[in-house]
Amino acid sequence: MIATPHLAAFQVQKLLFSTAATALWRGFQPKLDRPVLLLTFCTVAEQDADFRRKTFEVIRTLTHVKSALVPEILDVVREGTHIYIILEDANIVALRTVLKGKPLTPAQFTTLLKQLAQGLSTLQSAGISCETLTPDHLFISETSTLVLPDITAFRAQTPAAPNESSPLFARDLLWCAPEQCCHPPLLPDTRSAMYAVGLTFYALATAQIPFGALPQRALLSAKQQRQVPSPCDIIPQFPEVLAAILSRMTQRTAEQRYPQWGDLLHDLYLAEQGIQPAIRSPETATIAPPFPHPTASGRRVLCHHASEMRLYRERCQRETAFPKSLRFILSLLLFLIVTALLLIVWTTFL
Repeated sequence: MIATPHLAAFQVQKLLFSTAATALWRGFQPKLDRPVLLLTFCTVAEQDADFRRKTFEVIRTLTHVKSALVPEILDVVREGTHIYIILEDANIVALRTVLKGKPLTPAQFTTLLKQLAQGLSTLQSAGISCETLTPDHLFISETSTLVLPDITAFRAQTPAAPNESSPLFARDLLWCAPEQCCHPPLLPDTRSAMYAVGLTFYALATAQIPFGALPQRALLSAKQQRQVPSPCDIIPQFPEVLAAILSRMTQRTAEQRYPQWGDLLHDLYLAEQGIQPAIRSPETATIAPPFPHPTASGRRVLCHHASEMRLYRERCQRETAFPKSLRFILSLLLFLIVTALLLIVWTTFL
């Protein structure tokens, strides 16, 4: 149970959402006669000095950056041992509340994903990256604009590798990228955020969460060994072009995902115009083995599944079929030349 904030200058109305690290409340500021949002750290985050430090780095950067994706930061208030971040409230509503359990339509999917990609691209140019994202983070304003009020979903600079023993890591396990499920996890980057965004919109478009029913150990293994299924398998009428975009966003290997938000926007614009983006399929993509992860000894081993490794070997054989044939022909020619030379020597001197 999350304790209701007791702030003298604010009237707290209701809890909008909470994670293992933060809670977001809707409130009112009588002095200025305006609605506000109150973002507060939960117990786990309050005890994590590094988490608080990264959050305040984001706050300092956001005070100089204007983005429709993030509410304006009005103030930071300390009440006893608790810290509250006061945000502008544009009468936002949780996106899941608006959908009422229904999946996104293709038009909604394209519009909202474009808004998010544009906002994240703007923030990235200012040095802020998306660290984690789930459907619960997404809110929508009166003007149908996507809003991310939980600023702890961002980071102001490339952090050190996340500590797998930290209680903050478990909160995003379902949505984090496969390379962050390793032991130890690898450094997050834009491609890691791309996976989380892709998985979030997959859940919103299909009303199903890939690997969501698995226990933690099986979830880690599944993310590293299995590809997210196509949304067309769940909703046959889902546009194939959008399914292909989602597929590239949620590839197991980071190298096969969109490297930048601008690349995703480009394909979304093409999809809106009815043009099939040039998206790499598994047959034309660069061959990469199942996701490798470091062991305790520091060497890299393949975390593989038997069927996937068999397919991987078959693809490698197809790709290298021509060089093998060429080597056979060259070997045969060399054999014939040596044989001819031996015959010449034999007939000349004997």
